[in-house]
Amino acid sequence: MLTVDYDELKTAEELGLENRDFEDLEFYQGVPFTGLAVSETEHVRQELLYENGLRQGESKGTFIDGGKFYSGHYQKGVETGEHFTWNENGFLVEYENFGTPYTKRFFENTGELFYEFIDGGDLAYFYKNGNPMLIEEKRRDVKVFAPTSELAFTKKFKDRWTDEQAYEKDGKYSTEFNDDVLKLHFVEMAAFLEIRIDIFRWLARKCATDRAFAAEAFNRLIDGENLNVKSDAMLVAGNLGLAECLPSLHENTSDHSIPSAETDRVSGNEIPVTARISGMAYLAIDKIENPTIRTEEENESFWRSFFNTK
Repeated sequence: MLTVDYDELKTAEELGLENRDFEDLEFYQGVPFTGLAVSETEHVRQELLYENGLRQGESKGTFIDGGKFYSGHYQKGVETGEHFTWNENGFLVEYENFGTPYTKRFFENTGELFYEFIDGGDLAYFYKNGNPMLIEEKRRDVKVFAPTSELAFTKKFKDRWTDEQAYEKDGKYSTEFNDDVLKLHFVEMAAFLEIRIDIFRWLARKCATDRAFAAEAFNRLIDGENLNVKSDAMLVAGNLGLAECLPSLHENTSDHSIPSAETDRVSGNEIPVTARISGMAYLAIDKIENPTIRTEEENESFWRSFFNTK
């Protein structure tokens, strides 16, 4: 079997071939490649089988030390069957099944299921203990649970939605919060980027009915150890004008930078926190001490922009 370095393969675009029949093919020395292409870095070696310019059969990868990295099958360039990705410690971190229905799962680096999507069915996120955190029922209603499996809140949608639409005040959804459950678990639940905005919306509502509790809750989040939660809690507390949070905010004005970024576990993209903790604290203090009156539309715009920066 002809074996070549993967970097020697060229796409139709690289070869200047404009025929649309060639756009998905990969070429070796000007001919659609048939054989084995090998790609190797200092960490991973991959072996990719081709037939007539398209992936065919098993593609696999191994870590340089011999551990499994990736395995998946292709049929005429199309992913088929089950695809697996492992980390260096041997734990499965991603699984896809291209059958019917299509299924995708993501796992924590220690092997616990974190996310599952079934085409035509439910989408779900999980806590490390295996209990469901969020279940979206066929792109309709969403149920969010505490780590103890108690229902924390439900979002009911009148229509299918995009991420932006989900947080617009346009009648597309209504949220029902379970105060008793959230009061016990809001700190640990706020650590999850996927539901943090909802936790803050719940606390914003509590400001109108139980301001003392809401202020205490924001102080707990601001004084906590999760730097991303601290930063977001400061931003929201400042915009809510919670003067009760001023002592905690002042304690966080020391000059130190956030050392790490939060990573979205589904996309794998880093979500950087751009402001220093001290800078966010000063900003929140200024908003509380120099309040401005905002319209309801401006207030909703804040929540949309807050969500879209995550």
